[in-house]
Amino acid sequence: MPKNIKRFPDCGHGKGHAVMLELELMNLADVESVAELEKLCFPEDPWPPEVYRDELADEHETVYLVVRVANDASVRTPPTLVANGGFHLEGDAAYITTIATHPWWRRCKIGEWLLLHLLRAARRMGARTVTLHVRARNVAAVEFYRKHGFAVAGRVKRYYGNEAALVLTLPDLDGSEVSRRLAEPLQDPE
Repeated sequence: MPKNIKRFPDCGHGKGHAVMLELELMNLADVESVAELEKLCFPEDPWPPEVYRDELADEHETVYLVVRVANDASVRTPPTLVANGGFHLEGDAAYITTIATHPWWRRCKIGEWLLLHLLRAARRMGARTVTLHVRARNVAAVEFYRKHGFAVAGRVKRYYGNEAALVLTLPDLDGSEVSRRLAEPLQDPE
């Protein structure tokens, strides 16, 4: 997958200017930065670096992407990594394992850009359905996924330690509203 570079208006540390971000496949050199982002985004239960190394070793059934600043000198002390996400495929079902966006970069549609690229990759690999888990109390995440066609399919008690998770699913990737967007260029934000 070649790098995908996109201009994000009014985004990043210090609103009011556009920032160029690049999206590319995660590699082993990214693992430590991804683990640091995990600690920021999921302080209760971040994945350790070894989990990402194991996921990347299964290159035929997984896709992990990273988003970083594309050599933009106007951004003061940018984080090493802006966002990351990934999934693994089991038959024709994709399971999104993670999507994380650095707190400085939230509400800029980076998560949407990342999600659409993950869904497009899953579709290319033969996925017909997509599933993920999200903390039941994470209303913003639940609404984000619902906006993209996911529906609550169940609840798992104590999935996150003592905390419940909602199981969200996109039962028909090809027949969903988001499938139209996957057919369009993903370079420009909506």
